[in-house]
Formats: sequence, C-alpha cells, structure tokens
Amino acid sequence: MKTILKNKTNKLAVDLAMILCLTGSIVSTSVFEECKNAVFKGTSIGEAFKWGTFHCIISTLFLVIILVHIWQHWSLINTIVSRKLFGKNKILTIAAVLFMLMMISFTLYLTGITRSTIHFHSLVAHFFVFFIIIHLAVNFKKLFLLMGKGNCKLATEVVKWREMK
Repeated sequence: MKTILKNKTNKLAVDLAMILCLTGSIVSTSVFEECKNAVFKGTSIGEAFKWGTFHCIISTLFLVIILVHIWQHWSLINTIVSRKLFGKNKILTIAAVLFMLMMISFTLYLTGITRSTIHFHSLVAHFFVFFIIIHLAVNFKKLFLLMGKGNCKLATEVVKWREMK
C-alpha cells in the first residue's frame, strides 16, 4: 500500500482529480447564492444549507483527495518541517495553514450551520482557493513532468537543491 499511491501514474491521477474537484467546488458555489436567497425569504439556515448539495459532496471529495496528496508528499513535508524550511516554502506553508483552517470550517459545519460558520468558511475558502491556484502554478512543471517521461526528484534531493541555491 505504501508504494501504490506514490508511483508516477497515481500521483498524476490524484493531481488531476484534485484539479477537477477544485474546479467543481468553485463552479458549484452558485448553490450558496440560491441558499442565501432562500434564507432572506425566511427559510431557516439549517433548511437552506444541506449536506446533499453537489458543492458539499465535491468539496468533501476534494478534501479527501488533498489528504491523499499530502500523504503522497509526506517525505517532502516532513523534510520541510524537520529542517524548519518554512521561509523557503512560503506558498506551501500558507496553503497548509489554510488547509487546516478549511478543516476547522468543515468541522464547524458538523456542529451546525450558522451565519458565522458560513461566513468563516466563505472567507477561508476564498483564500484557500487563491493559494491553491498559486501552488498549482508554481508546481505546474512538476505536474507536466509526471505526464511526460521525465523522472521526479525525491523530496530530499529537491530540498538539497534548494539549499544549494
């Protein structure tokens, strides 16, 4: 199991699934406009915002795929944390903090949907998506290498290369 998801093809599949889920999550946010309008018309917040919406389903799938992605790159993350290289990996660090905040907003939804949890989730989600797009842009070359015949460097080699710069 350890190497099954860490091979080149599976990393590519997870990366592409994340991009698709991110796109689906962004596109499906229009459901919240409909829900806000329903709340303004008198529908209770619990009735308007339901877990069965496409946005909730695709976003939950997106978070699960992100966890798989984190697991695939755990050696790199572990190296960054153990060597305290947060300053050299600002985008990754910010994306990780925002991911943790997204998990908190997800957990808040489990306790009950209120105006404050919706506002918090919306705020964090906007920043999270912004930095994920930056993270994708920065790592696009690596994604392209996964699609081609080039080899991806090991996490420790990448860190050593960055330290030499």
